Amino acid sequence: MKHGIIAFISVVLFSLGCSDKFDTSEGDFCDNCRYIKPLKANVKIGLSKVNDSAHVKIYRDKKEEGYVLLEKTVYDTPFTVQLNTQAEYSATAKYYLSDRTVTVVDGTFIELKKYDNRCDSTCWKIEGNTMNLQLK
Repeated sequence: MKHGIIAFISVVLFSLGCSDKFDTSEGDFCDNCRYIKPLKANVKIGLSKVNDSAHVKIYRDKKEEGYVLLEKTVYDTPFTVQLNTQAEYSATAKYYLSDRTVTVVDGTFIELKKYDNRCDSTCWKIEGNTMNLQLK
């Protein structure tokens, strides 16, 4: 019985003591951490389902300045591509409509955020790992 009470008090104190370590709006912050600095990120790219497919190009840096990393016809939305972190990317999607061709452009900087004091060890979070190439 004594061990049960000590265990209960330990759980209560642990949960109260760690409340400032977690961002409850995102769920359990530390459970979603990467403890090894990621060199690549999965980037989710959303497309419109206007046609069966869209012609997509992904550029390193800005479209006007960068070079093409990937060019392909995509049939599923969203689709995911793996890209290096700490870099800027842009992307285009061409939609072939009945009377015209429409090109949608978006870009992102895949940023790593380092958190030293929120979890038991250094935590890495990836931000900017989505692009929206949907028609508006």
